[in-house]
Order: sequence, then C-alpha cells, then structure tokens
Amino acid sequence: MKGFKFWPLGQSVLARQASVEALWQELQHKTQTSLEQLQQLRQRVHALETLVHQQNQEYTQLQVQYQQLLTLHQNSLQTHQATVQALQEFRQGVLAATQLPLSHSAAALLKLIRVAKLQPGSAQLHTPASPIPFSTPAVSASDLVEQTKIVMSEQALDTQPLEDKAPLEDTDTAQAADAPAPSPHEILQHWYQKYPQIFNPREPKPLKKGIHKEFAQLEGLSDRQARRVLSIYVNLNTYLRTFELGAVRIDSQGQPTQESIQADEVEYAQQKLAQRKQKYLERQAARKAQQETTGDVKHEKPKSHPRRFKAKKVPVKKTAASQPQTKVTQVAEANAEPQLQDVQDPQARMQQKLQWLLEKNNRK
Repeated sequence: MKGFKFWPLGQSVLARQASVEALWQELQHKTQTSLEQLQQLRQRVHALETLVHQQNQEYTQLQVQYQQLLTLHQNSLQTHQATVQALQEFRQGVLAATQLPLSHSAAALLKLIRVAKLQPGSAQLHTPASPIPFSTPAVSASDLVEQTKIVMSEQALDTQPLEDKAPLEDTDTAQAADAPAPSPHEILQHWYQKYPQIFNPREPKPLKKGIHKEFAQLEGLSDRQARRVLSIYVNLNTYLRTFELGAVRIDSQGQPTQESIQADEVEYAQQKLAQRKQKYLERQAARKAQQETTGDVKHEKPKSHPRRFKAKKVPVKKTAASQPQTKVTQVAEANAEPQLQDVQDPQARMQQKLQWLLEKNNRK
C-alpha cells in the first residue's frame, strides 16, 4: 500500500505516555490552584461571618440605647410638664401675694422664692461621643407643686387676721416708700457730720482708691450711689489742692494707708485746677464786657430823654420840706448834663454819673 506509513510500536507508546503525564501534571496544577482559591473563599466567608456577628452586636447595643433614650425622653417630658404646671401655680401665688398688704406681700414672695429654689450644678455640658445623662432637680416638680399650694394656703389664712392690724403698718410703709430718696449732696452733708475725720471740705485729706465700696457697705448704698456722692467731694478745689507728691491716702476709718499720691495724679489735679481758673477768668471777662455794653446802652438813652430818665432813677417827693431841695437838684442836673454828654469814655462817664448821684443823695 503506497502512501501509508506505519509508526513503530515503541514510539507510539512513549508518545502516549508523555502526553498522559503532561495531562496529569496540568490536572494537578489546576487542582492545586482550585484548592488555593477555595481556601481563600473560605477565609473571606469566615471574615464576613465575623463582620455580621459584630454588626448584630452593635445593632443590639443601639436598640438598648434607643430604649434608654426613649425612657429618658418620656421622663424629661413628664418633668417638663410638671415644671410648667408648678410655674403656673407659682405665678398665681405671686399674683395672690401682690394683692396682700404691703407689709406681708414681701414675706409671702420670699416664701415662694425659697420653695422654688433648685440646687445649682444640674446642667452640664457633654461631648457628642459620650451618652447624655439625665439629671433630675434637687426638688421634684410634684414637691414644688405641693409646697406652692401650702404657701398659697398660708397666705390665704394670714390675710384674714391681719386685715384689722395692718392699716397702721401699711400707712408707715407707704409713707416710707413715697418719701423721696436723698440726693448725693444731702448724703454728703450727712457724711460731713457723721465722719468729720474723713470728710472735711476745709481741710480734706486724700482718700484711698476704691473707698466707695466700703462706704456703700457701711451706709447700705449701691456702688453707683456711693461713687456719685464721693465724686462731688473729690472734685472740690480744696480736695484737688491736697494732691502733693508722696501725700498719704486715708481709709474709711481715717487712718493712713500705704497708698500715696503719684506724679501723674499731681499733674492731673493741677491741670484740672488750671482749667477751672481759666474758665473763671473767662466768665469774669465776659461779665465785665456785658456790663460795659449794658452801661453804654443806659448812657445813650439820657441823650434823647435826659429829664425822663433822671426822673425815673431818682424820684423826688412832693412835700413842702423837699421843694427847695428839688429846685437845687434840678439846677445840679442841668449843670451836670453837658459834662456827661461831653465825656466819650464809658467808664469815665459811669464814674461821673455815680459821683453825681452820690452828691445828689448828700444834698438830700
């Protein structure tokens, strides 16, 4: 048979065996690769199971926290409602107390305030990461309501027997309330008599800094009132003249302290005194100029109506004894008239007129 080639028997077996071995190795490699992938998948499944377990635990914790927050919210809502009710009753108690006589309304209000007081420190700041604690007030709302009712009932009982006894007390209290408060100048005059060793307008001494607080406590005044009273005293010229370098300040007992007058304080006092002196001189100059101006106007009128002006200034009694004197004065006025008109200087004219009036009075 032409064209057909027979392979040797030994070679075909060897080739088949080699191909089988190659296939076996390939299968072993694929099997090993599959086993490795399977192991990786098992690890991933285990990790996912662990994650799911953790999420379940977190979910359980969130449920517990939600229940706690819900309970706290309900408690806070109940407390808020009770507090609102207590405040409404407290407001009614205040309105009832204001209708009481003046001598007892203050005591009733103080009782209500003592009942409504809560201990401080209940409100605290917390970070968002930490759970929000709920703190209840030291006095519960129900207790506050009950105590408010008790106080209101006491007020109702107290008003009955006091209606007959209260008129005199109410009258005195109303008079004390209507009396005007003393002015700072009046308070300072009182201090002049009560504390002469400290407040002496003729021979003052520098006061220590912040002394107004001590006098506010001694006299039962506010810091503002005491400061206003002392501002009048420390702005006196005699007080400012005591500001000498190294001068010792005194306290509320009149005793010397370790504080002394400094250089800047001396300079400030001197500047203030100089400003006041300058203002005084300016006022004097303005007053003098005004007097000169008004003097010119008065002297210009006698030129047009000399007799009418002089008759108004120096009235003459029409009696028998005074008739010869009137003639003499008329002659003197006629003689003095041209002299006043001839003088142009206002001051000289004023002096001549005054001298003329003095001579006229002497003639009378």
